[in-house]
Amino acid sequence: MEKQMEEREAAHRAEIELLGERQRLIEKEKVDLEKQQRQRDEITPKTDFAPYSVTMVDGLVMCIGPRQCLSNDTLPTQKKGSALVAAASYGEVSNNTRVWIAGYTNGIWYMSAHFNQSYPNLEAYIHERGKDNLKLCSLGPGNSYYARWRDGRWVSWASDEIIDAISDAHSDGRYVKAIALGYGKSYVISLGLRSRTTKWSKLGIRYNLKGYYKGLKKFLYENYRTTSIVAIALDMSNETDFQMVYHNEEDADDTTINFRRRISDDDVRSSIGEWWGKA
Repeated sequence: MEKQMEEREAAHRAEIELLGERQRLIEKEKVDLEKQQRQRDEITPKTDFAPYSVTMVDGLVMCIGPRQCLSNDTLPTQKKGSALVAAASYGEVSNNTRVWIAGYTNGIWYMSAHFNQSYPNLEAYIHERGKDNLKLCSLGPGNSYYARWRDGRWVSWASDEIIDAISDAHSDGRYVKAIALGYGKSYVISLGLRSRTTKWSKLGIRYNLKGYYKGLKKFLYENYRTTSIVAIALDMSNETDFQMVYHNEEDADDTTINFRRRISDDDVRSSIGEWWGKA
């Protein structure tokens, strides 16, 4: 009898050990699967990022395209792990450091040091709504900004005129496709339509350059009805410099894009031309 009890206890212990081993294997498999998913998330592009992103301020420039990224500064970095930078915006200077925000192809956005000192309200919104849900963000002078999340919610701190223009842009099924906040409360807003399926959905432009950026003002005045802006940057540190990636509605090829810029620094202008040739 005792021998039978010992055999049953031994069998029971063996069964427990087997169950424990199975549980350990299940847990290990779960950890491995989670690791693989994180790796896939890092390298899988978020297709809802715009194909181009440009930003510039006081000699700093970053241009992002499907095939190449150009930057003349070390921050924001062009890679975070396996994720590539997909969108970026320079902002104000805080503690002698240029503030910036950048989104990467894994959907995560990163903010520079001292970001909360220049854009405290925006940082609070980003933490509340999720830095992995942000779709578009543009920083401007005087602590102004615009941000839109993937669920359609948006926030902005800017002049009443700009807020009114943004509010109008988000009415009747439209949305802000690209936006730049520039010198002296100037702005450019490119509109898109949520239900439009074409690659370069065009619904027009809202802008007031306040007498600045004369080269851009002349172009928009002459080509307002045929220009669909894909990405745009106004240099908030001066009255002249800008970059714009756009589609001309009169082009026979719906995928054709164009690049227009005014850059005071000769070296920067030369490097940007090289980027555009490969972007």
